[in-house]
Amino acid sequence: MTVDDRTRMELHRRLTEVLGDQEADTLMAHLPPVTWQNVATTDSVDSTRVVLATQIDALRSDVDRHVTELRADVEGQITELRADVHGQITQLRADLGGQITELRSDLNGYVTALNSALSTGLADLRAEMHRTTPSIVMLVAALTTAAVTLGGILT
Repeated sequence: MTVDDRTRMELHRRLTEVLGDQEADTLMAHLPPVTWQNVATTDSVDSTRVVLATQIDALRSDVDRHVTELRADVEGQITELRADVHGQITQLRADLGGQITELRSDLNGYVTALNSALSTGLADLRAEMHRTTPSIVMLVAALTTAAVTLGGILT
């Protein structure tokens, strides 16, 4: 026989007639709200607990495996990135070293050319001074003589 709401209401009415309102309510409160086939037993709860524990363990194992795989993947990517950065730094050092060497060579060439130009200019200045010194000495002597002569005339 299936127990439904109508059957439960009929039982409560009859119990009220026989026992009274309070006793009927108390007795009905102790009856399960569903059929006995739907009431959980200790065995069914234990069986469900075992199934859930097995599923949780399987899930934990899957999560652990995925975390391990993820960790290995991330470590591999970090290793690759580290190698790439190291290679780029090495290339940058080589490029900078080449540019510094080229700059040093250019600078040495400019300094050598400047030294050569200064040496030539100074040599030309010395030669000019050697050529013009006798003329200057004669000019100074002539001016001195003229000044002395003029000084004698004026006095």
